[in-house]
Amino acid sequence: MSGFSTYLDNKLIDHVFSGVSFETPSKYLALFTASTGLDVNSGWENSELPSTAAAYARVELPHDIWSTADNGETATLYDTQFAVANSHWGNVTHVGIMDSAIGGNVLAWGALANPVTGVTESRNIETGDQLVVRAGALNVTLA
Repeated sequence: MSGFSTYLDNKLIDHVFSGVSFETPSKYLALFTASTGLDVNSGWENSELPSTAAAYARVELPHDIWSTADNGETATLYDTQFAVANSHWGNVTHVGIMDSAIGGNVLAWGALANPVTGVTESRNIETGDQLVVRAGALNVTLA
């Protein structure tokens, strides 16, 4: 992932250094056609695939999907599958981890990449396609 949003940065800093309570949020994977606003948690709404895209919905990332952190990194332990597209969804360029199934806040985000080569690569989602993020391909690093 490219990074945490300023929303999550601030929550973590307040929690660790100021003792402000921060409850572990729910996490959902969302698809975006641009990175606009993902880093600052503002203005991203126009870049997420619209709810009118047939069968598109964010996919829940339960707590047990994540590996135990090692060297400042965690990764998914099993595949994350979006529904089969019932219509053309468009060109997906980025993913975001959100704290709500609808709306909410960006927690972390990054460019879509080829899981084999690691090269940043958008994906055009056509009718009948299913985007699957393979186990280990979604990772979060704290640096």
